[in-house]
Amino acid sequence: MSMTARIILNDGQHRRAAIEEALNTRPKLENETISVVLFVDEGLERCQQMFADLNKNAVRPSGSLNVLYDRRNPLARLSTRTLESIPFFQEYTELEKTSLSNRAKNLFTLSSLNQANRWLAGQDADRFGDQTDAVVVQFWRSVSDAIPDWQKLMNGAVTSGDLRKETVHAHGVMLQAFGVLGARLIEAKPDDWSSCLGALSEVNWSKRNTELWRPRVMGARGMDGSAKSIHLAANVLLKAVGVPLNEKEQVNEDDYVASLREQKVDA
Repeated sequence: MSMTARIILNDGQHRRAAIEEALNTRPKLENETISVVLFVDEGLERCQQMFADLNKNAVRPSGSLNVLYDRRNPLARLSTRTLESIPFFQEYTELEKTSLSNRAKNLFTLSSLNQANRWLAGQDADRFGDQTDAVVVQFWRSVSDAIPDWQKLMNGAVTSGDLRKETVHAHGVMLQAFGVLGARLIEAKPDDWSSCLGALSEVNWSKRNTELWRPRVMGARGMDGSAKSIHLAANVLLKAVGVPLNEKEQVNEDDYVASLREQKVDA
């Protein structure tokens, strides 16, 4: 290829601009190399088709990877710090995938933890002001200590697959419900919220407890991860730790109970 040939960027213009900026900031990078793919120019129509093919078939990074690598987003940074600070999450959080197989060693995904932190600390991760990071880490540490099954998992007494099969607390919908619980509990009892979480150890988390969990968070095909289920699960948790339901939560609970009665009548 002639070094005087005209080269057109079909894709990657932003990366090219970023490389130029990086070289201006740190000239020593000029000795680094990256790979490129070159095609003979066959005209505008061919270039346009190549652009469409590249972007149509591009593989988007998973939600968990986006959280792990996003240093600009305050919520992602908070979730990464939570992961690094809580031994349970360090051990059993999937950092790359957004879903888990039945036999996976990990219990949650980083994207689920991030969603839970959104409920807990808000989209901008600032619900508790300058103390947000410390409060969030303390909350999740208290939750992990309060659930006996999670401690059994850490001690090797059960497997992640066992918990996924048998309990509701081993699924993302409940992790997000914990986030909802945290925001409400800390607001309602700002001075002694941590001590209230011990009550979670008395909750019957078994999927066989259908009277409590079906169809609150369990549907005919498995766990229900909808926002409605998250809030209904949070209602159970709020009652467990002694926080009265607010008006909106009570309305959701009343509607849920009414729907159960209708189903029984129809049956």
